[in-house]
Amino acid sequence: GKSVHLMMVELQALTSPPAKHIKSPIPRFAATILPGQGLKSPKGMSGGPIIGIRTTATTTSYACVAIQNSWDERSTVFGTPTAIVVNALEELLRE
Repeated sequence: GKSVHLMMVELQALTSPPAKHIKSPIPRFAATILPGQGLKSPKGMSGGPIIGIRTTATTTSYACVAIQNSWDERSTVFGTPTAIVVNALEELLRE
């Protein structure tokens, strides 16, 4: 049978998506997978959380910033920002 393994992959957030990427009418989070992590491909990561971690001298905080939904051959991953997902779900629940 198949097994599933939990994996954390470090990303470097991009201020804007690469020039050559699939255009989307919905704003997207974009990040580059940092090298040297043994990840051959982000294939299968769709639907997974992209979690931002902020560490200061005294605290560490984290939040789900996006839901990963696509990637390209340049090791760039894209995700729908969590706020958009939550707003859409709240609207569906109100109906």
